[in-house]
Amino acid sequence: MKTKNGVAYFFVHFAVEAVCFQYFYLYLNNLTITAMLSLSFDVLAFLPQIFWGMAVKRFPRFSSGLFGIALMLAGALVSFANAQILGLICIAVGNSFVHISGAGATLYGCKGKLSPSAIFVAGGSFGLITGRLLGNNGKTIFISLAMLAVAAVIVWLTDKQWVGKNAVRENPEIHISADRPAIIIVLLAFFVIAVRAFIGYGIPTSWNKSVIQTVYLYITMGAGKALGGILSDKFGARKIALLSSALSLPLLLLGDNLMFVSLLGVMMFSMTMSITLGILVSVFCDEPCFAFGITTVGLLLGTLTQFSAAFRNVFNNNITIIICTAAAFFALWYIMKKDGDKNA
Repeated sequence: MKTKNGVAYFFVHFAVEAVCFQYFYLYLNNLTITAMLSLSFDVLAFLPQIFWGMAVKRFPRFSSGLFGIALMLAGALVSFANAQILGLICIAVGNSFVHISGAGATLYGCKGKLSPSAIFVAGGSFGLITGRLLGNNGKTIFISLAMLAVAAVIVWLTDKQWVGKNAVRENPEIHISADRPAIIIVLLAFFVIAVRAFIGYGIPTSWNKSVIQTVYLYITMGAGKALGGILSDKFGARKIALLSSALSLPLLLLGDNLMFVSLLGVMMFSMTMSITLGILVSVFCDEPCFAFGITTVGLLLGTLTQFSAAFRNVFNNNITIIICTAAAFFALWYIMKKDGDKNA
């Protein structure tokens, strides 16, 4: 059942990101304050999720997904009154609520499986590039809003399983973290997430010179996110985390001018996303949405580096990528228990 929820929320996530990025590229991409608006969007979409994640357990009847979609629809409609920045705020905050809904729908009752949440998260990469293409080509916002309306129906149907007075919320039963102090596991997992986001902006991709190549890049990212969870369920999370981390580095560095080599590296690099979420869920087993919120704060921290030119110039180079990837590899090795060990 939770795998079905993962597929369902793949589309929800796809629609949400399509709306966000079509809106941005359609209405705001030509403004002189574009960089500031992009930073504001990231903060409003990522940072609140840790608070919404804490609220999920305390307000079990509240549908964060439907509330978030309502906010996004309101934001899109506000734009027709020439209030695009206000609309962006509504859309970004709405985005954060829908993400938490996806976390709850795919983690509660997943019975130790990472694939449902991994498939859900993967939808964002496909939605991002779709929204960007729609916005850059001047397509009407009603295209992505129609997808969002369908997403609202999906959220309403999946809500019946985990939201409401009579809903039963089964803990995820994900136990992939090692027998280490919880604070150490959380800090190192957070570090790995932030490093992953940081490196994402420094990956050498000189080959990416056309629209279709950018599409390939985002499709590969999405596929990697999904495969990380799917393969972990089949072969073991620790094995996939360490193997993908180790293989991604040489492929990314060697693939600067070789598209297919680079794309394979990007896919490997993206696989740890669902695994780091699983590590945090192992610590916060009774509050999986809060664990999800921690991952988004880590992503935000790593993403903020792109807004500092000085930071990019100093740190976005091959030596830094090697050091950060190695550090993330050993962090994962230390905080993950061996595949096959008994659940904690």
